[in-house]
Order: sequence, then C-alpha cells, then structure tokens
Amino acid sequence: RSTYEGEAPAKLEAKVSSNSPKEIPQPTLIESDRLLLDWRPLVRHLISYLAEQRELTHRIPTVASIAHEYLAQMLFMAAQSLEVNLAFNNAILSGGVFQNKVLVERLIQLFAPTPMNLRCHGKIPPGDGGLAMGQAYYKRVKQRQYPLCV
Repeated sequence: RSTYEGEAPAKLEAKVSSNSPKEIPQPTLIESDRLLLDWRPLVRHLISYLAEQRELTHRIPTVASIAHEYLAQMLFMAAQSLEVNLAFNNAILSGGVFQNKVLVERLIQLFAPTPMNLRCHGKIPPGDGGLAMGQAYYKRVKQRQYPLCV
C-alpha cells in the first residue's frame, strides 16, 4: 500500500538489478495523429517471464530492470521519431518520473552517441515545480518571446 504518489515507482527503482536484463521486448510506438507509447509488449513479456520463472529472489529485480529498460528504450524511440518527423533535435526530461536516477542515467547513455541535445534538471526540480516552470516557458515560446531550447 502506497503512502504517497511516487512511492511504488521509487520502490521499483530501488529493486533494479545492477545487471542489465538479458532480453526485453522491442518497444513499440503507435503513430497516428499523435504519438502513443505501447505498453502491451512489456506486459506480455513480463507475464510470460513470471509464468516461467520459479526463483523468487530474482523475479522482482529482473522485472524492475526490464521495466526500466523498456521505458528508457521507448522514450528514446519517441524522441527519435519526433526528431525525424518534426526536425526537433532537443529532448528535455521533465516531470516527477525523471527523479528516477536509473531511468535518467540510461537515457543519457542512449542519447550520448546521437546528435540530439538532451536536457536534464539541474537547479529546477523535476517534479511539480519543474513542470510549472516548463509550462510557463512553453507559453513564452509559443508567444515567441524565448528560443525553443533552454
């Protein structure tokens, strides 16, 4: 039972194994009039893994690692899709999910060999305060008062 909104994700992050998952399903994006992240391959993969795996001590760390890797790969694919389709080469990680050190570090690794500019939080927090700042900045960008990239 969670006592605050980010408790379950924080507990899952804490269980991530130091070993990378051996295999993860291929992340899927659904592109229509908007970009949708498809979680179904991950759910199917985890159900199959849990049905096969009898060793309880490895199950949670492996599930946590697979989920983190899948999310990182899916977010990276989404950024690449935006880069190709919109000629957008900046990715800004903002929101409470990016308090997750495992996820942010993996995204930094994925973006490193690409020409895309990855921006992470420094002085502004990635939670609600950072979202409010981002919304205010976005409004200014829409009004063409600031450049698109911070």
